[in-house]
Amino acid sequence: MYLTPQGKGKKRKRRAVAPSNTGIAGDSANPFDHITIEGFSDDRTQQIKTELGKMFRQPCADAFHAAGLISPEEMVLRDGLQIRHANYLWQSTAKDLGLKEGDFQSYRDEFSHGAQGGTFAAVDTLNGKAQIYLGDKAFTGEQFPSWLGFYEVIRHEVIHAVGAPNQYPSLSQTLHNREWRDFHNDLACHPYYRTIMAVCH
Repeated sequence: MYLTPQGKGKKRKRRAVAPSNTGIAGDSANPFDHITIEGFSDDRTQQIKTELGKMFRQPCADAFHAAGLISPEEMVLRDGLQIRHANYLWQSTAKDLGLKEGDFQSYRDEFSHGAQGGTFAAVDTLNGKAQIYLGDKAFTGEQFPSWLGFYEVIRHEVIHAVGAPNQYPSLSQTLHNREWRDFHNDLACHPYYRTIMAVCH
């Protein structure tokens, strides 16, 4: 399950250390100065940072721009980004997390039912920062054919964070043209989705 607040119906501090790649904005702008990653082991924190760093490169920015979206780096520098383990939805209040109560409760329900990740674009949060929540299943999707691997999960959530709207495939599209896992993929019908997945490596 892949979530944003405007999904089907309503279904929707440890500072990251910058890797050697500091993005494409130039000067002293470093997107990792605007990112916090909370609640993960050191290994998983590094895994998140590694994949994010790949999305701060020019070919990836070009792919987002071609889709009519701002790039991941532009989003981070403009809004900031908080990446948290989904457990924070139970360990904190909506107010503490900077979330609307209805969205907070909806996400708790969806992660209880197996969601791998969920994202709030900055416009949907009370603290003005984009927020990504990742469950343990985000890191183990390769083990199950109906789940996404982490490579796709983190890119999927960043696409939401820059403001991409949901566009689910129909059942007939899933059966005839796509993998079964795409039936719950709320970005699968965007023509640019697979291009971004391929380019942002």
